[in-house]
Amino acid sequence: MSTLRDRYRIHNKAKSNKSLLIYIAIFSIFIFSATFSRYISQSNGTFGMELADWNIEINNKLITPEITTLNNEIKLIPTENISQDGLIKPGQKGYFDIIINPEDTEVSLNYKIIIDTTKLPSQINFTKYAINNSNTKINMPSSKTIEDYIYLDGKEKLDSSDKKQYRIFWEWPVENAKIENIMQEYKITANLQIRQIVD
Repeated sequence: MSTLRDRYRIHNKAKSNKSLLIYIAIFSIFIFSATFSRYISQSNGTFGMELADWNIEINNKLITPEITTLNNEIKLIPTENISQDGLIKPGQKGYFDIIINPEDTEVSLNYKIIIDTTKLPSQINFTKYAINNSNTKINMPSSKTIEDYIYLDGKEKLDSSDKKQYRIFWEWPVENAKIENIMQEYKITANLQIRQIVD
């Protein structure tokens, strides 16, 4: 038969255990909140930044957490059969660059480059692209969309090594040329979408 002292000791032990569980629960909630407070989920499926540094430039234009899509006109640069006035014409080949610079950003990123060719002659083909001046050329998808990720990989911030330069190659065959499209200063519109991701 348990004595009054035994019952008192058991009661105090149960009370201590309950208090310990409450402290652990509060501590866990605090840690989770501190970790998740940097990210706010939005209805459009992207993430807005609350505390984490966001410093992303596309061709030297800053993208903010609120403006995660950028329509940017980029001049086509010919490298073959260059005209004296610099205009684009059939028989030329060339490239244009898209540079994503996320240096000092504190989150991993998902980015999508969508090439809009509606303002260009349909005879101009986008054939391949290369990343960071690589000699390896990758076939351009038929959707003209390039998607990839930049990960923190344990770093506090992204740095200069995470910079991505896409050189996209085009050509305009002579046999497909239409006379009304010859000799203009064509520009390509690149639609870029950036979304932060939680590691």
